[in-house]
Amino acid sequence: MRSPDESNLTPYSPKEIRDLFSSAPFQWWIAGGWAIDLFLGKLTRPHFDLDIAVARRDQTLARQYLTTWDFHYPLRDQNENIFLHPWKTDMILDFDIPGTWAREKPDAPWRFEFLLQEIDDLKWTFRYCDLIQHPLKEIEGCTSDGIYYLVPEIALLMKAARMRDVDEQDFHQVLPYLSTMQKAQLATDISLCWKNHRWLSMLSVKLDK
Repeated sequence: MRSPDESNLTPYSPKEIRDLFSSAPFQWWIAGGWAIDLFLGKLTRPHFDLDIAVARRDQTLARQYLTTWDFHYPLRDQNENIFLHPWKTDMILDFDIPGTWAREKPDAPWRFEFLLQEIDDLKWTFRYCDLIQHPLKEIEGCTSDGIYYLVPEIALLMKAARMRDVDEQDFHQVLPYLSTMQKAQLATDISLCWKNHRWLSMLSVKLDK
């Protein structure tokens, strides 16, 4: 099965996600570009999709909460082509699988992607560098109408690993609104993964050597 694209993806809005997970027995946060816009309180660009961060340890709760939904997770083959595979109700997705796409039923458009986060107790660990860890309470923001999202220094760290055009756009949109502490955290975290990352010079924070 092919990956979601503009022909088969109709993402939920953040408010629809809030309503969908209003009684969920697990924590969730909107991630990606939407997290940046929720922090800014305005729409800065069109969004192709919608990412929802949840703890990997909560994946069974999430699967059971949407028990009638259709889920497929992406995997690359030996030629680096991405194919979707069904996530069965009794299946545990391990670290090699970063997330899974969701839709109400097999003939419906894809609605969002769960991004599975490495969370133990009250500590969040960055997928690409386990030296980067933050208290769970410090990765969360919330709008006045109850929409949870990843704070920009966490959302941008995840984007720093990809560096698509939309990631660059989101970085430049939110950069003027980041506090000194947010810039310092983001710069420190990025430097642990990528010492020559081009965002470091723009964060204008002196790092300890």
